[in-house]
Amino acid sequence: MTARRIKINWFSPLPPARTEIAHYSARIMKSLAKRFDVVLWTDQEEWDKSLEETVAVRRFAIDEVPWTELNNADLNVYHIGNNPQYHGAIWQISRKHPGVIVLHDMALQGFMLYNKQPLDSEALAAYTALMAYYYGAAGRAAAERVCRGEESCDALAGEFPLFEPAVDNCLGIIVHSRTAFETIARRQKWPVFLLDLPYKEIADIVPDQLPVKRVEPPFHIIIFGYIGQNRRVDSILEALASLPCRDSFILDVYGELFIDDLLPERLEALGLTHIVKVHGYVTEAELDAALAAANLAINLRFPSFGEASSSQLRIWAHALPTIVTRTGWYADQMDGSLIFVDPENMVNDLRTTLNAFLDQPEQFAKKGASGRRILCERHIPEVYAKSLLEVFAGAKQLKNHALVNLMVRSAAEQISALCGDLPADDYAEKVSQEIYKTFTEVEIETP
Repeated sequence: MTARRIKINWFSPLPPARTEIAHYSARIMKSLAKRFDVVLWTDQEEWDKSLEETVAVRRFAIDEVPWTELNNADLNVYHIGNNPQYHGAIWQISRKHPGVIVLHDMALQGFMLYNKQPLDSEALAAYTALMAYYYGAAGRAAAERVCRGEESCDALAGEFPLFEPAVDNCLGIIVHSRTAFETIARRQKWPVFLLDLPYKEIADIVPDQLPVKRVEPPFHIIIFGYIGQNRRVDSILEALASLPCRDSFILDVYGELFIDDLLPERLEALGLTHIVKVHGYVTEAELDAALAAANLAINLRFPSFGEASSSQLRIWAHALPTIVTRTGWYADQMDGSLIFVDPENMVNDLRTTLNAFLDQPEQFAKKGASGRRILCERHIPEVYAKSLLEVFAGAKQLKNHALVNLMVRSAAEQISALCGDLPADDYAEKVSQEIYKTFTEVEIETP
């Protein structure tokens, strides 16, 4: 007798949305459809219609919650990233009907600040209240500095990541980096699962016979994605400008820019106008062609916002050696698959690394090949879908944990209210230890 397939609602941005999470969902959908009955949900007005050849796609709106469909599924899966444009509505639905959260970013400072528009006094007060609730007086003080314009919210991400509001009433959490897993697991509040971020099926990855790279200058360096301050483009430009052999490189920049470092006057002042090419946002096919032609990738993330890197998986598909910072997900990767630079000595390390590349490009190419092997062994959608099946098969137990977590939150909030301006999470950890000690060996039936 064939086992009943698990029915899931999958809430995610979809192509052509300009977010890597949309591409992630599209890439793995065929593998998911082999194991689950899947309905894709989006608040976008347009999406890639080819997805409908594999699964059903439905549109939702906050003021028209699809209650019947939500209740009829075995599980609802919500994808949360750091961009409120793509994930704000999904988060609001997850608050109304708990499910499993796939947490793509640990640092949600910007999301929680800008999710409520316009950014008026009411929105700032809501942000300050969240910071005070989860981090007490220190959180409130930090939020007030942001509201006064004395500090950016991103600068708080290390000490006050503010992912908690995104997951507080969830059934469980899926993450793709060990750093995120360990941070959440220490809280002892939610079931959390670590899965390797998927990319493409092996048959869809660049063929084993990779294009022959150029073996003499100028060598092409590529940067791509959603490029903000943490991508450290300023350090890259400074390192390039200081190289006597700068003409041995061409820096190609693809993607959406949220910085001013690449303005023409800045490049002219550094003497880099002739070697830095800004291409803007391009199609998937155009980006893959650029990666195929490149010799070296730079994928710096400092500070890291706790995310796993789909960008790095795409780079590895082309066996490109990559310069990264030893932070977050990148620090978990095997030595020999990446080239690390020290965030505290970034310009000097970049300069040294680029000079080393000119001396021995073949040694760098070996690191790119090692990364490609890791991609093919661990980051395949079919492996991911199988892991999800194991997680979702325990749906009843996830709901039991959620019931216990509700008890934890209620008790912690009441204690925090009695004790003054202290974070409820401090009490939640202590309360959860006692409640879980009582209930972990008891089967709790939910309605």
